[in-house]
Amino acid sequence: MIDMTVVSLCKDGDRYWYTEKIVKGYLFALNPWRDTAKEWHTFKPENSTFFKEISEKLKHCPSALYAISKLLDKIGSSYSNEGIFWVAKMLEKNRNLIEAKPDENTIYYLEKLSRKFVNVNRERIKSKVKIKNDVLIVLNYLINKGSVIGYMLRERIL
Repeated sequence: MIDMTVVSLCKDGDRYWYTEKIVKGYLFALNPWRDTAKEWHTFKPENSTFFKEISEKLKHCPSALYAISKLLDKIGSSYSNEGIFWVAKMLEKNRNLIEAKPDENTIYYLEKLSRKFVNVNRERIKSKVKIKNDVLIVLNYLINKGSVIGYMLRERIL
């Protein structure tokens, strides 16, 4: 269940200094997980619906993009195959998110997520237009932020 207090708090994006910390805490990005932690026993497959919905409701917040990308790289990596599409939806028609300066390490986590997804799903990406378009949204975002990895991955799937 999504806490509507967090959603209403973020209606203006990360405008207030405390909003960023609340969003990151709510999405497990402030927890001190071990670097090797890739899953958490509490996260079940059915929990992916929560993260999908929250990524839609907070799609305009740079802190939500950071938190979702970190989650998908770390303890929520079991959701990464569907999570790349959540990120694509966040970026798709969200001009302010694209133009905003990303939170520290957002690009790093998105590069790792994209690299893993492209390496595992390269044939699916090339054969399915919808998947390719969504992956290209993420890769084009990375390229616009100066990512060489994003550029190399885009070249591999075109």
